[in-house]
Order: sequence, then C-alpha cells, then structure tokens
Amino acid sequence: MRDDIHRSVPRPAKVQQWVKCALREADRVTGRSVEALTVAMDDACKREVSPGFLNGVRAHLQGLPDLFGPFDGVAHPRDVGGTGGQLEADLLSCVQRRVAEGQPLRDAITQGFSEALSARNDADIRAAEPVLLGSDDPRARSGIGQMRRDAASIDYLAHAESLLELQPGASVNRPAHRLSADEDLLGGAFRHGGG
Repeated sequence: MRDDIHRSVPRPAKVQQWVKCALREADRVTGRSVEALTVAMDDACKREVSPGFLNGVRAHLQGLPDLFGPFDGVAHPRDVGGTGGQLEADLLSCVQRRVAEGQPLRDAITQGFSEALSARNDADIRAAEPVLLGSDDPRARSGIGQMRRDAASIDYLAHAESLLELQPGASVNRPAHRLSADEDLLGGAFRHGGG
C-alpha cells in the first residue's frame, strides 16, 4: 500500500490532496475529503479564471448591448477580457450553449458555470482512476467511490454564484477594437483606378 499514490495523479497539488483524503478512511468519515474537493475547486478558479474574464461576463449580464444578442461575437475567453485558459473556455462554452438553447442570460451564466465546474471535477476523477486502479492499493476503489460522492454532494450553483461576485479593483476589459462597417478591412490592398 503506497501512501503517496496520490502524487502520481497528473493533476495540480490541490486535486492530489483531494485524492489523498478520498483514499484515507479517517478523512472520508470526518468530511475532510469533500472539504479538500472544495479547496481544489477554489484553487482551480483562482489559478485559471481571471478577474477580467469574470468582469467581462458580468458586463454582459448587466446588459451592455450586443447587436445580435448575448455574447454576440464572443468566440474566445479573451473576447470578454479573459486570459484564454481551459477552464475559462469551458465556462464560456457551457454558457454559450445554454444561451443558444434560449435560456435567460442570468440562468445561462450561473447554470453554465456550475456545469463547467462539475465537468472539471469529473475530469479530475477520470484522471485519478487509471492511476489508482493500476496500483496495488486496496483503497483504490473506495477512494474513487468517495471522490464521486464528494463531487455529487457539491452545490455547484452556489459555487458559480460565488465566483460571479464582483471583485473590487478589477476592471471590465472589453475588446479594444471592434470592426466598423466603414473601416477599410483590406488596408488599401486593392485600390480602385490606376494600374
């Protein structure tokens, strides 16, 4: 039985700590395992979701006009002020899918965020499974089961709403340059006349 098997899971340190707690019976019984998951989620959001992205999403929520509807022209997290990380892309994708399905914007954002956070935890569990099941650790199956129970017990909607709270001092970063119908998009490459 290896006490450091959690370190072999190809995930950040806080997720590895969650795996460690899920494997230990004392941590499962006392609820430390689900606490470790909450810490891992908070860590992922702090590392991978920028204040600019959150403020850009909030700006859409507060009704800054979009010509063709919510998130019109937003193809990448950078379009709303994000850094472009994977979690930002997942959050944006889930929101856009819900908007496209006709969900009201506020619900689309909070439920889309909660869906993306849940999916991230599922991905962490999938990353841990082959490492744990490939080991000779007799705690592997119970640890994976505990991780699934932990993930199912999280109030993702509350986490999403908490994530969306306005952060003091962070500015709303809108795209610096929008295309104009009057703009010369070809930069003068094709000029009329002479030749």
